[in-house]
Amino acid sequence: QLRFLDDYLEKAGLADIEKQYLGMMESIIASRGRFFVGTWHSTFSAYIMRLRGYYGVSKMDNYYAFRPRRFEMNRFLYPFGNYAAREWPTAWLGIDGDKEIVDDLEPNSISPIGPFVNITLLKNPKPRPNHLARGMFGLPLSKTPALEGGSRGTIRCDVNVDALAYWNDPQGTFDSSFSSPFRTSGKRKQYITFWQDAGRFNNMRMSLEIIFVIAAATGRTVVLPPIQNLRMEHGSNKPLGFDSFYSFSSPQFRRNVEVITMKEFIESEGGENGVAKIDKDDLERLLQLAQFCENRRKSDNYCGEVFDKLLQHSDAMVAPFSDKNCLVFDVDTYTDLNAKATDANREVVKQFCGMRRPVFYTQELASPDILHFDTFEQQHRLLAHFYSFILFTDSAIDNHFKRFVRDFMHYNDKINCAAGKIVRLIQQEGLERGFAVDEEGGGGYTSLHVR
Repeated sequence: QLRFLDDYLEKAGLADIEKQYLGMMESIIASRGRFFVGTWHSTFSAYIMRLRGYYGVSKMDNYYAFRPRRFEMNRFLYPFGNYAAREWPTAWLGIDGDKEIVDDLEPNSISPIGPFVNITLLKNPKPRPNHLARGMFGLPLSKTPALEGGSRGTIRCDVNVDALAYWNDPQGTFDSSFSSPFRTSGKRKQYITFWQDAGRFNNMRMSLEIIFVIAAATGRTVVLPPIQNLRMEHGSNKPLGFDSFYSFSSPQFRRNVEVITMKEFIESEGGENGVAKIDKDDLERLLQLAQFCENRRKSDNYCGEVFDKLLQHSDAMVAPFSDKNCLVFDVDTYTDLNAKATDANREVVKQFCGMRRPVFYTQELASPDILHFDTFEQQHRLLAHFYSFILFTDSAIDNHFKRFVRDFMHYNDKINCAAGKIVRLIQQEGLERGFAVDEEGGGGYTSLHVR
């Protein structure tokens, strides 16, 4: 039988859920299906594929559009991925280890995940496994030192939906004590400002992940854009900020990246002693726009005015790259611009970047008080996945930041709680029809995303 998301909202007690969360809930629900079929050219389908990779779902249980594309989508072409895949296995394969996985971990054959039986989802679900290696792609602990000291994440909810938590919380000892070699020394506070992508939310999310990885690597504080209409799906026009969807305020998150609002930034850094030395008239105007702005040039509250004034009055640099480039973090060239990367690292960069022009993160990029990402404008757009745009030539560091995205850049508990309630309702229906749930709490239904 065919079901839609709307069929479960009232039954799950979610009739009044805010519309802006529905697309995110759909992504989570679709990611837990036993099989998933998604529209080929869709960032929704792509993100669902990555979530399924985090859960350890077999690649044989994912389809794009029609059967012949199944194996094309699954082909592992390191490191470029392929156009049919959209999201690539390098995002999740072996990221708990120290090495880059350059081969497919799963053969092109049917590899079903063994079901549990006699689960009654109306009661408490069966406990999750204690080990942190999930599904098909889990490596033994001897090859995943980053997992030592870590635990599976949980979700604050009035029902048990912890099976949706693909992330670890706390992270392992290595990640919890990691210090990036690309952070500047001294007490001077530096910032990243950004104007989000002009597309829909999944386009914004892609560039957001890139920006937060750069912030985590460099120690810069992220300044969120002003409150505005983020052009969410389902007709929601409510002014929002990105903190409506992510949990930026937890102590663990803030140990990696400090996040403040535009209003907080202007109030703390907009005076004579701040990094943004804004005159009184402009300061009042920016505080007004920080409360709400619009992405229409003819608007009296145009968001672009905020960033224009900040760039005029600050030691600021617009990030000199776009998705036509690749951004490389190499310890040797960061420490000394004239230093040559090792032969091995040069080959890694050449292979990773392909036809794209590499931009190395240097002391020059590290020096401005404000590094601004103008991703709203076409020439500075970052419509790429973080792991295909940013390369850390040390694979252990590269995997650390892939884990950072997995463990921290997930939707907040409110969204996961709502999605989890619907997952359990669908799984209960599936169990009544003889469809089992796997050991990770997934399956019991087939999911479909149509663009």
